[in-house]
Amino acid sequence: MLGTRLSSWIWYWLRRPALLVASGIWLAYICIGALIIGVDPYDLYPWGKDITVASRHQPFDAARLIRLAAKDKNADTILIGSSPTTMYTPDDIKKAFPGTNKPWNISYHGATAYDREQTLDELVEYSDAKHFIITIDYFYADPRIITRNFPDYMYDDNLTNDLRMINLGSLKASYLTLRYGTPYRDISAMLTKEDGYIASFRNRFQNKNNMAILRDNIENYRGKIAAVGRVNCNEFPMLEPFFSQITALSAKGARVDLIIPAYSPAIYYDWIAAPIQRRLVGRTMLNDQLLMRRCVVEKASQINQVSVSSIDLDEDIVGDLANFRDSGHLDHKDNLMAILSAPEDPDRRITRNNLENYIKKVRNTVLNYQFHNSAFPKIRGRKH
Repeated sequence: MLGTRLSSWIWYWLRRPALLVASGIWLAYICIGALIIGVDPYDLYPWGKDITVASRHQPFDAARLIRLAAKDKNADTILIGSSPTTMYTPDDIKKAFPGTNKPWNISYHGATAYDREQTLDELVEYSDAKHFIITIDYFYADPRIITRNFPDYMYDDNLTNDLRMINLGSLKASYLTLRYGTPYRDISAMLTKEDGYIASFRNRFQNKNNMAILRDNIENYRGKIAAVGRVNCNEFPMLEPFFSQITALSAKGARVDLIIPAYSPAIYYDWIAAPIQRRLVGRTMLNDQLLMRRCVVEKASQINQVSVSSIDLDEDIVGDLANFRDSGHLDHKDNLMAILSAPEDPDRRITRNNLENYIKKVRNTVLNYQFHNSAFPKIRGRKH
């Protein structure tokens, strides 16, 4: 009798191969999902294996490690940034801020205002770190620039969204965690990937043809670069939640250093001339950028243990295009360390007392900027 029923059951499924395959796929999905959620390689849940990382610096995967970093009870310093700060290793952070022992770099390419809000929410809720270094990029204040490729489903309160974490990347991370205790163990491959990514930008930017185009753009758009755009801080709505989170971190006893990424004065001419960038920032980038910085300094000055720093006035660094991998990203180790260590240098801090002078000098530097690239001292514009 049992044999007859088993034969009938087998025959039932064999006559329905599509249903058999679909059921098999669904069963495999459930098993893989149970494995990933059970192992919890990103420390999202109260259970799971204790996680370690070979490096607290994972520029291409940092967005998946935010809660892991926030829950790290040994972490004393956390850098939160975007592409201008992805290259900093834990040793760089220790060098820039003496006394640091267990730093994280949670910087990832393509960061925007919305995912930065989620990132800081995680740190406010879970982190006991006493020092936060946060880049205050123009894009964090502009709601027109939407999140790209950020795994927000990992950090929201919707449990059904956790199913989106069931993918090959999470499966690989779970396997590595079970076998080695870490979802990321190959530091050399990560560094090679980051170095190659940066080199690709540098090679596209640092060449004679591109420099000739940029030199022309500086002259062509000089009369348009000072156009007036936004006029008050209310036009940067994303700054409000940002500073609420900064206030919350300060209330936990943390020091918060805000760093303005170093741009070449040429970026304002470069971007107004490029259709894609112009659609992002409009035609009034200089005006809007300086207004945003004014708003940031004024808000930061009202919160304990919060500073704002910049190396914009160091013309030996920012005035030479040879120091950049593109007009908005500084390059070379010494220059990069100057940005990171800026909060430790009182001369590079922007306060209410020197704000007006800072704004005036940056504006004049941009308006009067003459093309300069020490790597190509004889470059002429294409029109010449």
